[in-house]
Amino acid sequence: MDMSYNDILNRILYPAFQARTRFIAFSAGECLFRKDAVDLLYQANKIGFAIGIESNGTTLNEKTIKKLKSLLSDNMIISIGINSYDDDNEKTRNQSFKRTEEIIDILEKNNIC
Repeated sequence: MDMSYNDILNRILYPAFQARTRFIAFSAGECLFRKDAVDLLYQANKIGFAIGIESNGTTLNEKTIKKLKSLLSDNMIISIGINSYDDDNEKTRNQSFKRTEEIIDILEKNNIC
């Protein structure tokens, strides 16, 4: 069961910041599938964390990336998982490498590198 928004704030984000943690990464499969993911990222930014987002790319598109950029500005690092580059390992990927390259192009276009 997923933790609630308030539990994440009160049991993870606030205590971590009080313990002088200054970088936090959002991950776990595709963290952006959470309905409150953008709100959590916004709050983490507001608290003062530097933010990392680990994604398999399934939720990343121009609209999502622009929304993240508008909320977090340059305070984010987005890591995209690449399971394999060649067709021999295609079954280990959740999307084509071409799609991953498209996501990288969108990130670069929005000055997120």
